Order: sequence, then structure tokens, then C-alpha cells
Amino acid sequence: MIYNTGNLPEGDSLEVERGENCVIYNLSNAGGTGKITQYDVYDSVNVLYSDLHLTRFGEGSYGEKYLMIEHCREGRFEAEFEGGRRFYMGAGDVCVHNVDYAEMVSASMPVRHYHGITIILRTEGDKSLEKMLDFVGVDVKALAERVRGLGGIALIRLNERTAHIFDEFYRVSGENRSGCLKLKVPEVLLFLSGEDLGKERVRLRLMSREVSELLKTAELYIWENLEKPLTIDKLSALCNMSGTSFKNNFKLLYGCPVHAYINTVRMQVAAYRLVGTEEKISVIAQGVGFKTENKFAARFAKFYGKTPGQYRRNNVLSDWTVNAPVRLY
Repeated sequence: MIYNTGNLPEGDSLEVERGENCVIYNLSNAGGTGKITQYDVYDSVNVLYSDLHLTRFGEGSYGEKYLMIEHCREGRFEAEFEGGRRFYMGAGDVCVHNVDYAEMVSASMPVRHYHGITIILRTEGDKSLEKMLDFVGVDVKALAERVRGLGGIALIRLNERTAHIFDEFYRVSGENRSGCLKLKVPEVLLFLSGEDLGKERVRLRLMSREVSELLKTAELYIWENLEKPLTIDKLSALCNMSGTSFKNNFKLLYGCPVHAYINTVRMQVAAYRLVGTEEKISVIAQGVGFKTENKFAARFAKFYGKTPGQYRRNNVLSDWTVNAPVRLY
């Protein structure tokens, strides 16, 4: 089964290549690049591994389907459904949804990268899968109906059980992956069949498109003004929100408190400049908002476990830098 590119927005590009036991989709647009690797596990089940360094990418189509299970390994994912509702997944989260009830119309990555898996169950009548599920006592149709009864979407936050089940998807690679997935998919379905998805749904919060876009304006302001004091009052005023509303919504969108996010950006930009330029450490410190080099060095060492000088000599950067929303020097 091949991904239908007919619904992709203008500017999005997708190239398909075939591996030995998989299909690889290479994505690109003005916001970055990404790769989705698809395995056809059963006649009616596909497992996709997503490695995306993009701001957003339009949704194509896989044809008829009635259940999707998604696990976020790293990064953050924003999905918009018909009517402008948006929900968010962060590292460790599991989302179960019926796409016919909550059709996804766009996808974006608020922190400009996302890594995870998607399990797509397309139709009934797969005898091979049905035999396996009968053996372990799973009724997928009943599971799908439960999700529909919750409005089409349920979110399970990171916990010890989900970490154990989904971490194994990423440990197996190469020629052993297809066989492993035939065992892992029924295990996931068995796990979800025993979960109280209604209870988990209490923690699912949706955000309007308008609020999300305002917060992204504030996030860009942070990146562009690291040398300035970045207060809640200033940032919330940019969004025309109260301080409390801004903090709560920002955490929902970006997955961490505002000040923690600002500190992370300061440290990431400083690391980039340490490796990518010959600027003095004192200049870099001031450029990311520290009045003295000593305060910057102490914060940097706490964040990275290395002094700025040691980090510069190491000369290694994380791949997050390819998707920074502004020029870093």
C-alpha cells in the first residue's frame, strides 16, 4: 500500500523509494526535511517510523482506515482536526484516534522536530491478524468503538507500561524489524484493550488555532530577543493573554514551563555559537541574555555538564540546530 500524495499542500514535496522490506518517503518543503519509513506488517496493518525535522507537513491519505495509534519518542507534535481543534503529543505520549471521527487536516512540529511511530489499522478481514488477535483475546472492533465513544481521540501520557511496550519498537532494526513488528502490534492492541481510555481522556486538552498561532508568535520573539529580559508580562502581552493563561497554554503547546523553555533556547544558541563561531565567550554570554560571563558559565555547565570552553573544544552539535527558526549568528 502506497501513501497517496494527492492531498499534499502546494510547496510540499514527497519522493518514494523502496527498501528491501519497507517503503521510504522522503519529505521536504521550505521548513525542512523528513523521512517516514513504512513497514506492511499484516495485510491491513502498517507501521510507520517518522523522523522529521520540519515546521509542518500536509497530511496525505492511506485510504480507508478505522484506527491509528501513535507514539512520540522525541520532539513535539501538533495535530489540527476539522473545526480548528488542535491537540499535542510530547515525548512518551500515546495517541489513539479514529480518523473518520476526527479527520486530521494538518500536522506541525512546534519545536521543529518529531520522532515516533504510527500504527495504522485500515480495514477488517485480515485473517492472519484476526487469528493472532483471537489467540491473545483482543477485539479490535470493540477497541475502535470505544475510541469513537470518546469523541474519536484518546491520549495516554508517558508511564512505565507505555515506555516498556513502545521502547522495544526502536531497539530492533534491519532485517529483524518486520518479524518483530508482527509480534509488537498485537501486544500494543492487547495493552490498549485493557486501558481505561476514558479516564486518560480527562487529561486531554485541546487548543484553538488562534491561541496556538499567538503563542508561536511569542516563541519566535523569544528566539529573536535572547539578549533582552524575557518576562511573563512582556510575552503574555504579545498574546493579549493574562500571565496565568499564557503560562498554561505555553506549557500545553511546548511541553514545558516558559522559563524552562527560555533557558533551553539560551543554552542551545550558546552551544551553537561556541562551536560555529570564534566569538569570545563573554560576547556569547551577553548575546543570550547573561550580564556576566561567570553566571553564564555556571548555567551552561549545569545544563550540559561541561564548561563553555570544554564544549567548544569538543566541537559537536546536536541535530536540533538545523531547524532553529532564526539565524543563530
